[in-house]
Amino acid sequence: RLSPQRVQSALQRCLCDVGHVIQTMPQHTFNNMAEELASELRACDEEDVAGASTRVHSEVMRHRFDFKRHHRLAGLVTEFNGEHLLSFFSHFVAPDSPARAALATHIIGRCRDPPASS
Repeated sequence: RLSPQRVQSALQRCLCDVGHVIQTMPQHTFNNMAEELASELRACDEEDVAGASTRVHSEVMRHRFDFKRHHRLAGLVTEFNGEHLLSFFSHFVAPDSPARAALATHIIGRCRDPPASS
C-alpha cells in the first residue's frame, strides 16, 4: 500500500539516483545531449505551418511575446556544461540541500467496488 512516507522515500531515492547520473556522466555525453536539445529548439522554425501557428498562439496566450525564445534557449543550452547542471542540482534539487523546496506529488487513485461476498 502506498503511504505518503513510501512515496516520499521513493522520490528521495529517485533524486539520489539522478544526482549520481549527473555526477558520473562523461562530459562528451552531456555535450551530445545539450547539442541535441539545442538542435530541437532551433528546429521550431522548420516546423509545418500548423505547428508554427500553434507555437505563436501559445506565446500570445501566455503574454510572453518572445517569438524567438527557442533560439535564445538553444544558445543558453549550448553554453551550459555538466558542472553548471551539477551545481544547480546540488543547490535546488538534491534531497540534502537546505535550499531545496519539497516536491509536490499528487496521487490519483481509482475507487474499486469491494469484492462481492459469497
